[in-house]
Amino acid sequence: MEHIRRVYDAFSAFYNAGCSIIDIDPRIIEIAIILHDTGKGLESSPDHIECGKNHALISEKLFWTFFIPWIDENEKRIVAQAIKWHNKGLRNRGIDTAKTIEDKVAQFLVLFDCMDGLNIPRVRSWAEETGTPEWDDYLSSEEIDAYLASGQKLPEEIKNRSLLNNLLFNLNLLSEDGEVIRPIRHLIGNYEAFREWLEKSKTPAREEIRRILLRKSNEEKYHKLA
Repeated sequence: MEHIRRVYDAFSAFYNAGCSIIDIDPRIIEIAIILHDTGKGLESSPDHIECGKNHALISEKLFWTFFIPWIDENEKRIVAQAIKWHNKGLRNRGIDTAKTIEDKVAQFLVLFDCMDGLNIPRVRSWAEETGTPEWDDYLSSEEIDAYLASGQKLPEEIKNRSLLNNLLFNLNLLSEDGEVIRPIRHLIGNYEAFREWLEKSKTPAREEIRRILLRKSNEEKYHKLA
């Protein structure tokens, strides 16, 4: 529920910053946000074995059982598609630009869902639960700096090797030309306000990465002197 609240807060902050979504009723995205993770925790349930332990597919299946009187059948179908694909963005599905209403809503749900990947307490909690170090020496500080400057996404297979890598992966996933935002850039009204909101949202993650890099650098200097 904390994750849902934070995703909803990102959705609200987007509009409070003066941003908008062209030709999409925000009410539809709002419903998708609230219900997109109802399948979490049911991945091993025999009742949903056909979903292959994919919580997004389970969430979509459950969604069809809900009675929601304030949306019609077409809107319900659109929300269902958004829930189904919320853990797999358009570019992962081989789609460069969101054109259909289903793909547009689905990708905006991906956007707001991914914003929680910049939440420092959440990522740190994940690292503590999994025993993941802040830094694992897989990449040098120079390589980390290059990724941070370029907005280039880390390889998927190394994103969970350290807290720093996880933050950097999510940060660059949300770069303006990244696979989350690029397919829907043309649908964002008041893009300058969006850019300001996005950059402000990224600041804590960037500062945490810089803090880890500085500590790593100081440790290396200490060991050299020792």
